[in-house]
Amino acid sequence: MPDRLSEQSRRLLSLLRGDTSLPARGMPGVDPPTGMSIAQEAAHHGVAPLLFATLRGRAGPSPLDTNTMAFLRDEYLQSSLRNMKIFSALERITGVLCRQGIDVLLLKGAHLARFVYPREATRPMADADIMVRSADFARSVALMQGAGFKVHAEPHLASASPPHIAHVSLASRTGTVIEVHRTFDLSRPGSPVDIEGVWARAETIRLNGADARVMCPEDAVLHLCMHAAMQHAFCLGLPVLCDVDAILTRRGSVFDWNMLVRRAQEWRMTRGAWVTLALCHELLGVMIPGEIVRALQPAPPREPILEAARARLLEGKPRDAASWTMLKRIAVPPPTGSRLRALGRQLFMPPGELARRSGVPAGSCRVAACYARRLGALTRTYLPLLWRLARGERATRASARGVRDEAALKRWLRSE
Repeated sequence: MPDRLSEQSRRLLSLLRGDTSLPARGMPGVDPPTGMSIAQEAAHHGVAPLLFATLRGRAGPSPLDTNTMAFLRDEYLQSSLRNMKIFSALERITGVLCRQGIDVLLLKGAHLARFVYPREATRPMADADIMVRSADFARSVALMQGAGFKVHAEPHLASASPPHIAHVSLASRTGTVIEVHRTFDLSRPGSPVDIEGVWARAETIRLNGADARVMCPEDAVLHLCMHAAMQHAFCLGLPVLCDVDAILTRRGSVFDWNMLVRRAQEWRMTRGAWVTLALCHELLGVMIPGEIVRALQPAPPREPILEAARARLLEGKPRDAASWTMLKRIAVPPPTGSRLRALGRQLFMPPGELARRSGVPAGSCRVAACYARRLGALTRTYLPLLWRLARGERATRASARGVRDEAALKRWLRSE
């Protein structure tokens, strides 16, 4: 692992790799405060359940103290309960769709947790993502609504028929969210991904008595690279490395690396695949053939890009997601004139849309008051952040730099 990693990151990665000893000063264990700090960092990244299972499965005593292991065990049990709830809803809705002749393909966690990782709880999920064929998209959403799910998104997504809507989130009565996709490439318009080819290569699995599909291992790895790199610029943290490692551990004997390279070229995402796989090898020790990394690597080599991606990945999810979202709107320089247009849309959205968001009848005179309330809400939301930026508050300025770095990384990854 590179010397520039922090000691905490180094120790966490060593534990996730299953190393029999920690590299720091050759010590086999850590003191309780440091151990708890490592466990909390693992929880921030969403890998605490995996860390618990890894430590429980290794020979010899755990390098972490009893209280830290209890913290990790609680994270594991919470993940288990969450996943049980999600899979219960997923099994029910998959059965509903399959009985109507609709093919269902499980994406990301819904695929990995049960069918790739050795233990379901080691791969936490916040929701479940599924994909249906584009021709079945509107009918699938309607069937889910008939089964008690409600649209869990902006009101303009309540109708799923327009072709530009790529996915819709729906929530069950118990709050479990399932995202229905017609495509999994949400990173760019006019995606070059051959969705029908993905369906043709998909493998059939059984989900509580119903036939469902999962991506073949090469497509699954590329989807993880696409989601982590091109859609989120590595701000989701370490789980993508663990996900790739889990697929290769389970399917490595039949994994076709040359096919992955060809498909990455066809999908125009060799950059995203190169960065993701290089970091998998560097940080988690995942065995990636050197010739594959070289085949994907852009010319000339882009070490600053790799450093920026590594920094974003090790930082993980923004700890203040609301401020991060607001900073994206004010700190990232958009194309000329678009910032003003975006501000105008925020302040003066169409009356019908504002009426729906505010819960008042369309055409009501109360819509004018809604505009005033919206202006006040946006002022209360953005003015403190702008003030902190103007004062040069260190944490806010660092977050603004992170937002700009993320935007630059996304531009490079998507410009292939």
